[in-house]
Amino acid sequence: MKVLKLTAMVAIAMATLTLSSCGGGVGSSDSKFFGNVPGIYSEMTAKKEALQEKFKTCESQDEAMKLKADAEKAAKEYETKLEEAGKALDGKTIEIKSTPEITVNSPITLSFDGFWSKSGLEPEFKMEGDVVAAQNYQSEDSKKLSTGDPSRYVGMGQQVFLVGYDDAGTRVFSQKVAYFPMDLISESALGVKAGTPLKFETFQITEKNVEGCLKATSLKLSYESEK
Repeated sequence: MKVLKLTAMVAIAMATLTLSSCGGGVGSSDSKFFGNVPGIYSEMTAKKEALQEKFKTCESQDEAMKLKADAEKAAKEYETKLEEAGKALDGKTIEIKSTPEITVNSPITLSFDGFWSKSGLEPEFKMEGDVVAAQNYQSEDSKKLSTGDPSRYVGMGQQVFLVGYDDAGTRVFSQKVAYFPMDLISESALGVKAGTPLKFETFQITEKNVEGCLKATSLKLSYESEK
């Protein structure tokens, strides 16, 4: 009787999950820059964590297999929802502020590029836009590489982060999204030359940055993740 009761409770919980993943409530908290993708991903993550806790208390193999099957079904539904929400952002432009170090000449365009990993279902986006180095820049690492013959390191990448801020100006997420190819800024110094175009990579929405993606109201590009 106890097993039957617990199985029924699991079935009800999974039915709730399935309904919520298909209904209008999922992703209702739109983000300013990434649509309802962060909202859907955040809910999926919370559901997954709840199911993992339920799985730990299973009292029979049948119960565990049922829970596993229902979880896999829900994961496929979330994958579809995330893919649809991601594709809806194709061609969307996001405004990123220029800084004294990095000049943004045009809005940045997003395009959905699938998932960074199929197991975690982290949505991934390509980024395109006209961004250049506003002035010569030399990081502490590039200063160290400038000893000896810095020409050996020409072409190496100087990483650039996308940083999000909330209304209060507090940093809420930071992720590497691009790089500047480095060059000699003098005969003996390696760094980023003013006017060098930025090479974009991709942006992923993950468990680490999803809450920040929901809260962010402004964006900038930075050489440092903590600023």
